[in-house]
This record gives sequence, structure tokens and C-alpha cells, in this order.
Amino acid sequence: MTPRQQIALRNAKAWKQDSANALTKSILQYLNVQGYVAWRNNTMGVFDAKQAAGRILKAGRIGDMKQAMNLLSSCYRKSHERKGVSDIVGYEKKTGRALFVEVKYGKDKLSAEQREFLRQADRNGAIAIKATSMDAFFRQLFFYENAASAK
Repeated sequence: MTPRQQIALRNAKAWKQDSANALTKSILQYLNVQGYVAWRNNTMGVFDAKQAAGRILKAGRIGDMKQAMNLLSSCYRKSHERKGVSDIVGYEKKTGRALFVEVKYGKDKLSAEQREFLRQADRNGAIAIKATSMDAFFRQLFFYENAASAK
């Protein structure tokens, strides 16, 4: 393990990771200053404001907040992204090797699609990580980095 890797592991608890969002931001900050280009991959549906406005006008008067929320929540268009693609996508600058990080916090579990995506990515030479904490993220990332440098 390199000195950089040892320092990162010793300080893993110092990174903000009290929610999935905080853990994702911490991982992105680390990657983008350590020789990777990485970004958050949003695969949520897209809110359709035109559809929402039409439904509100059609409904007339909305009685309460619950009714309004139900109406608005039905105004998302389905995402056409591939199911299972990781929360963080990127590549290693030095080698161009693809990087995928699936962030799971608390009781959150990998879906079958996410598990299969990471398995295929790993099998095809990408860095494929399930991160439940900064410590878990570092250990998996350093495994890939050290395996590559041993070749």
C-alpha cells in the first residue's frame, strides 16, 4: 500500500458520510483530486412541468397538500437510461480505465440490475465499486490500483 493510500485509510472517518448524498459528494471530491475524472450519474425520471400544469388546470381546485403532491408526483417522465448504471461514473486519467461507483447508505441494498452492471464492468476491466462508507470505498479502489500497478 502506498503512503497516499495509507493516509487516506487512516483519515477515512474524517470525510462527511452521514447520508448517501454526503458520501457521494465525498467520493467525488476524493476522485477528482486524485487522478480521476468522475461525476454523479442521475438516472431519475424527468419532471414534466408542462404535463403538471395541464393536470393542475384540468383538476381545477386542489383540496389539500396530499392531493397536490399526488398530482405532481405523477408528472415524471420515465428515464430511458440503462437500469443498474452506477451513481458515480468516470475514468482514471492516467490509463483511461472506466470507473463505476454504486453508493449505498444505511440499509440500502444493490438491486439485481446494479449487481449485474458492476459484475460486467469488473469483468471487462473497469473499476467497479460498491461504496457503503469511505473506508469501504478506499479499500476497493486501492485494491484495483494496486492490482494494476503489480502488472
